[in-house]
Amino acid sequence: MIKIYLAGRPDSSSYVFGNRNIEREDFPISNIFYRYKHHRTGWLSSENIEVCEQYSWSGSCVTLKATGVYEGYSLTHQHVYFNKYNDGVPLVLVLFFSSRNNVVNKFYRLSNVKNDLGKGRNIEELDDLTTEENLLNALIEENDKIDTILTYDIGLTEGNSEDKSSYNGNKIKLTKLESNLENEDDIKNVLKAVEGNVYRIYRHTSKPLRKANKFCYIYKKQVLMNENKQPIKDLMSKNYNLTVYFGVVNKPLLVEFYQQNNDKANKLYYYLNESSDGTEYWDVIKTGSVLDVEFTDDTIYEQLTSNNYDKLLKLLEKLKNKFTKTIFFMLDAQEYPYQKIEIGMVFDDHIKYNMINDNMITVEEKNDDSVKCITSKRFKVFEHDFRQIVSSMYKNELAELKFIIPNGKDKHTLVNLYKDVDAKEMDSLMCTKGKNNSKLYTYFYGHDPRILLICYNGLVYRPKDLYEYEFKWVKEKDVNSCFCNEDNNGLLNTLTNIISFLTVVNLNEKPDPGSKNKTYDVHKFGDQKIQITVNVGESVGCYKVYVHEPNKEGYRLGNIEYRDHMDQLKGKISYEQKWNAYGYLGRVIVYYYNRDEEYRYPLLVVLEFKNNHKSIFKQYQLTSSDYKWSPTYGFDLNGKQLLPELYTLNKKYNLKEAEDHESECLGRNKHIRAIIGTVVPTTLVTGGIAEEVVESSKTPIELSLNGKSSKNKYDYNKSGNEGIYTTKDGFGFCSIKLPGGCCKSDLIWQAIGIYEYADKVIVDGNDSETTFVKIFSVNGDRKLLIRDESNEWDEFNSHDRVPVVFSLNSPYNQHSDQQFCGDIRMYKAKEYCHFIEAFEITNSENFTIWKAYNDDFAWKIVANGALNTTKTYKLSIFLESGEIIHYMKRRGIWEITTNQGVLNLEVPSTFEYSHSVNGNMIIYTARYDFVFVIVKMGHSILWKSSNETGFVKKAAIILDEYSSVPDTVLLFFVNGFIKHLTMMDAGWTEIEPSIVLNIDEKYSKNEYRYIVYNKAEHFVPIGRLLFRGVRTTKGWFHPSDVDIWIGKTSKQYAKSVMIISSGKEKYMLLLLVDDHYKLFFKSDRITTWTDYTHYPFAIGDLKLLGYDLSHLKPVPKDEPEEVSEVTLPETVPESGLWSRNLIDLDITKMFNFAGYTIEYKDGKVIFKARFQYLFKLVLRQNEILWKPKIEGEYPYKVVYKEIDNIPKIKVYLPDDNGIVPHPKPALKFDPTKIEVQVVNYKAGDKKVEDELSHKSSNRFSWQVTEPVTHFNPKPP
Repeated sequence: MIKIYLAGRPDSSSYVFGNRNIEREDFPISNIFYRYKHHRTGWLSSENIEVCEQYSWSGSCVTLKATGVYEGYSLTHQHVYFNKYNDGVPLVLVLFFSSRNNVVNKFYRLSNVKNDLGKGRNIEELDDLTTEENLLNALIEENDKIDTILTYDIGLTEGNSEDKSSYNGNKIKLTKLESNLENEDDIKNVLKAVEGNVYRIYRHTSKPLRKANKFCYIYKKQVLMNENKQPIKDLMSKNYNLTVYFGVVNKPLLVEFYQQNNDKANKLYYYLNESSDGTEYWDVIKTGSVLDVEFTDDTIYEQLTSNNYDKLLKLLEKLKNKFTKTIFFMLDAQEYPYQKIEIGMVFDDHIKYNMINDNMITVEEKNDDSVKCITSKRFKVFEHDFRQIVSSMYKNELAELKFIIPNGKDKHTLVNLYKDVDAKEMDSLMCTKGKNNSKLYTYFYGHDPRILLICYNGLVYRPKDLYEYEFKWVKEKDVNSCFCNEDNNGLLNTLTNIISFLTVVNLNEKPDPGSKNKTYDVHKFGDQKIQITVNVGESVGCYKVYVHEPNKEGYRLGNIEYRDHMDQLKGKISYEQKWNAYGYLGRVIVYYYNRDEEYRYPLLVVLEFKNNHKSIFKQYQLTSSDYKWSPTYGFDLNGKQLLPELYTLNKKYNLKEAEDHESECLGRNKHIRAIIGTVVPTTLVTGGIAEEVVESSKTPIELSLNGKSSKNKYDYNKSGNEGIYTTKDGFGFCSIKLPGGCCKSDLIWQAIGIYEYADKVIVDGNDSETTFVKIFSVNGDRKLLIRDESNEWDEFNSHDRVPVVFSLNSPYNQHSDQQFCGDIRMYKAKEYCHFIEAFEITNSENFTIWKAYNDDFAWKIVANGALNTTKTYKLSIFLESGEIIHYMKRRGIWEITTNQGVLNLEVPSTFEYSHSVNGNMIIYTARYDFVFVIVKMGHSILWKSSNETGFVKKAAIILDEYSSVPDTVLLFFVNGFIKHLTMMDAGWTEIEPSIVLNIDEKYSKNEYRYIVYNKAEHFVPIGRLLFRGVRTTKGWFHPSDVDIWIGKTSKQYAKSVMIISSGKEKYMLLLLVDDHYKLFFKSDRITTWTDYTHYPFAIGDLKLLGYDLSHLKPVPKDEPEEVSEVTLPETVPESGLWSRNLIDLDITKMFNFAGYTIEYKDGKVIFKARFQYLFKLVLRQNEILWKPKIEGEYPYKVVYKEIDNIPKIKVYLPDDNGIVPHPKPALKFDPTKIEVQVVNYKAGDKKVEDELSHKSSNRFSWQVTEPVTHFNPKPP
């Protein structure tokens, strides 16, 4: 029998027989617990295990029986776990067995031991020990059952009891503090102080217990730690109640510890902090500065609560920003990608936040059918894709989305989100990796730069109002989708309402006397003014007419108000939303009596809603003197009754001298057409709904579709595949005929009345057979005629799409545009229709492959079989909802298949992918939504995906330049990452994805995007690729690559390169992986890129150009190696020189090698040999610039400089008594291009060093001197 005593310690003598060795160990994953390791061993073939709570004489034990797979196995050792702060109470016993076959280690809970005392239990029935994490959970659960210790968990926001109101075995009560509870004054005050913010407050209080006399405070299953990574022991000796403050994520920020008597003076406050290695710990608030919040003495409670809790709120805000990962969005972005550097340039406060915008957010306009319900009304939608940022987060990690918006020239401000239109309680928008998508949508109108709406995951926010546009955005509860759905009007109406209150028409604005027009401001966005122009129209009788319209194209008008000269709102016109569904409000026309000098009575207001080249007009007449208008259809704006009706309003409001000017007011009627320049509507009532149609005086003509040329009454033009008939002035199509006997009647359409006359007709341009006719009536209606298979014409409303069927057996379809590429055929439904069914004719019977349900129609169909339709076996259906359904025919049966496939790099284009050749690169691109889970090269597998983040969207083969065999394979993944594989001895092996960037290749490539934005050139790597170096190409006839910079380690590679130009000067900014930057400069005088990283004036110049680098850190200066390191004697023996390593210096390779260092100083490049090295030759690639005249004379330093575009070098010899200047040697270059100076320079010659380091007063030039042995002593 193997006995185990749970109370056994290293100093106890509980084991009379066997190994008495007991060791104490820490529990590796939690500092709450420790364990004793018992070295009790034995075979279980004939013995069982006896577990005793105390010692053998203390009473009952439990017998564990070795049954099943445990019979005959060896017990190797045991662990007994305890809480460090409740010593002497065992919690869990763990049994370890020799690992063979199906035997797993087991653990035995203390609660089960107590229940089993005096009984037996099979080992197989114990809990499996799978991981240390599942053991830790069991330890916490067992610890909660012990009534002698209270364990406070500050990270909890709900308990584990049935009603979630308590935890720790119901010993501790957990309450969320809310204003509706009956709270004490302190709680009410703090709740009032944080009201409207995103903070949550929880209180932990222990229930009255007699036995509990030990206490423990934990977070994330660890005891609270201090800065030294040690437990905060001062807390463990007392029983505190807790008040815990949370921000937007479930992370406690601040904890208030107070005892039962609530002694305010002795309250302790601990806040979350972070060490330099990222380890979180807890720090006590004491006298001094805490995150820039000053505490003057030890009265912490009083200081936190004074001035309406001002310091508490400031501290919470700083803690929230520090410990909440934040993704920032530039809401005004419409084209170019952006990341941390672009955000930092426009938003100074970004340093206050834990911003994780290290990867690019791409921005692209969205134009598909999912948003057509609003884009067809001139609204625009932009998609901000931040999947690369999300992919860098941990699984289930939270990040807060924050938004910045322009508030001035080149500056942005932070937008605050609120939960409802009252904007009293702040809101937060969170992203969780693995649960939410990584795309945000912004909405605009036309050319208007103002953002109208933001939407993420169906959560929609809009500006609160015009006046707080830049600061307060509220949740829009009437819209729950970022796209069009069954209730398309919800999204459209919301956008229209927003643009309406942002662009308000003031009816009281008018031009100054004698002026024809006036422009007035309605809003300011950043440094742009949004304006409306009011023009003086042609007077009508005794009435002045004013026309309000946007000051620029691409804008629209919104709400209509009347404000007096004190800007007090007196009244407004509310028009019906349905007119916005027709078109946009383009103009507002106002009628005033011309003797109404104070412009108090806008008698008639006409709204013009535009839809392309058509307009409808809505009339509103003044109905009371307190500025109320009502819609009316009584004003015949194009008839003789306009002036009498206006005169009636004149008299109604007893306007000044109206009766004395009756003849003028009732004089010749000037039609409104003179003002608005178009035909004016009258009223037609149909079905009880008042609609306005166009009064027509057009002469009716009949259109014959056989005529394919212009006539004297209409014009004919061809546009693409369509023929367009347009009437000339004064004529209208009253009927359409298609002679030729194809149909039962030549007449295919006839107008009911003059208001249905058509002024434009469009037909398909197929000479052999006309399949559709579009009819555009003068009243704005559109009709669509479709010829069916039986040659009958069916009429549809052209605003709706016609359902058509698709036959897989025919290579052509009359209702679609066809494209053929190899064996692939594509059918895109024409604009007037969509596909409702796809079928195949088999054995003279129609077999349906796909059919639309719930109006989920298709807009495109792709199939193989272009060369032979009988061999079609692949089909893809593209639904208007954005979904793609793939079918494959196997053994004669069509089945839905997946979009996941295999890419074989030895097989050219297939149905799933295309391939193209670009130089020495072969590119394979997935079609549509296909992805590859396996990539092969013949029979060899290069890559196999284990999850969807490993799906490949594109691949490229880079061929060897000389042998044309695959050298490198690039895999482009759906998450934006790129892997580089190369062939090595062991097969295809992944290599670090990095390239040397040539800044003269100014175009986007597979490895990076090239973008010109904000007067700067951007080279942005794609995926995880980095720039390990930067080079340029010099020369025209014999070009050669010159390296500018090479990163020393992968941490110093560049993740972005930017070139900023200002006249003839250029700066090149490298943003490195370690978040430092490197800066180079060149100009017309300094023609090589020169390191200016530590030049303050260069940083200042960039700031003047709008690029502020103050929030970034420069690469630390390299400590230059002093010449004295060489320690050469006065005369160096020849043997000493030859004992050194001789190296060739190539001045085009301006990055450090092992044999020498480089220093950039005052426009010079100084090459200095390291100890034990000297320069044998000075080269420019293969061209010799300098070589020793006498064997043994080798320089240890070379200085390179360009003077007046002429490159010059100086060489420095280590012997003061060495060579003297000789005539220039006959070298393989033109000596007028490079000037060589030889200097006999003794190491440590301070005079020359000072001269070399002298800073020029003109930072871009040197004086040109004759070759001498020393620099000209005159300062350059």
